[in-house]
Amino acid sequence: MSKHLKAFICNMLARLSREERREVLNYLEDLDSGFEQNLYEIAEEIREKRFQKGLLCPHCESDQVVRFGKDNGQQRYRCKSCTRTFTDFTGTPLGKLQKKEEFFHSLTCMLDGDSLSKTAEKVGISVPTAFSWRHKVLDALRSAEEDELSGIIEVDDTYFLHSEKGNRNLDRPPRRRGGKAKKRGISNEQVCVVVGCDRNGRAVSDVACHGRPTAEDVDQVLRINTDQKAILCTDKHTALKRFADLKQIKHQELNISKGRRKIQGIYHIQNVNSYHSRLKNWMRRFKGVATKYLSNYLHWFDFVDRIGKNIKQEVAIKELLFRSCSGLAA
Repeated sequence: MSKHLKAFICNMLARLSREERREVLNYLEDLDSGFEQNLYEIAEEIREKRFQKGLLCPHCESDQVVRFGKDNGQQRYRCKSCTRTFTDFTGTPLGKLQKKEEFFHSLTCMLDGDSLSKTAEKVGISVPTAFSWRHKVLDALRSAEEDELSGIIEVDDTYFLHSEKGNRNLDRPPRRRGGKAKKRGISNEQVCVVVGCDRNGRAVSDVACHGRPTAEDVDQVLRINTDQKAILCTDKHTALKRFADLKQIKHQELNISKGRRKIQGIYHIQNVNSYHSRLKNWMRRFKGVATKYLSNYLHWFDFVDRIGKNIKQEVAIKELLFRSCSGLAA
């Protein structure tokens, strides 16, 4: 909460009568109890989903587990195999987290795509804490299993300028306001991001390499279910053609330079191009992202674009938390 907002609220409260203040206090107490109940329900759902195959040690995956007291109010367990202890949230963003209410508020800021400074101001935490919480969630999202693409799959690449934002030991003069590449066209100064979209609304995107990708680079990013007779739609891109040959996938190649943007009325790359446009517009708000964190931000955008904007905020927060804690959808 900003100082101006806090001063405004205090000023308004001072004008209330004693009865009106009591009503405000009762309302706030109801909010707190509602939040605690909601948090308890979410915790139970996370536990059930995470251990749906049985209570396993997150360190060695043994099922030789016994109860071992409490840890800050949470049930603690001890593994007989590796002798290490854990809770329901060990290895997740909620593990050892003290400010759970503020953390939930920060998830709302993530859905809104707020910057670190704006998140810190809204939630009432420091910028380093906002950074740490954000990347705990994003690291977990990136580690979760990707969706497989199937059916008609549109694939194309897009590029971001290599960035060392935040590095205070550069071996070159820093670029102002993002700057421009020294070399024209596509070079090793550009980071290649490969994006694949199918007609079921699923999308996969990740950093492939610096410069132009090879078929092997594309294969590292895309997960395609070849059992369902996938059809690849691309422009005239040598690496994508070789990728189709490598995976033995039927390939529809568009010659955009000659005006051939659609084949038989259904084979095109309009959806993936639209995804590129939305991604670039969304990324501009951060005024540059360090290349080492770019993969995290790509997974963040994929969640917001595909899930977060289509459901209620409370449901979206739960979905984000489920995915980051267990890799499972709600």
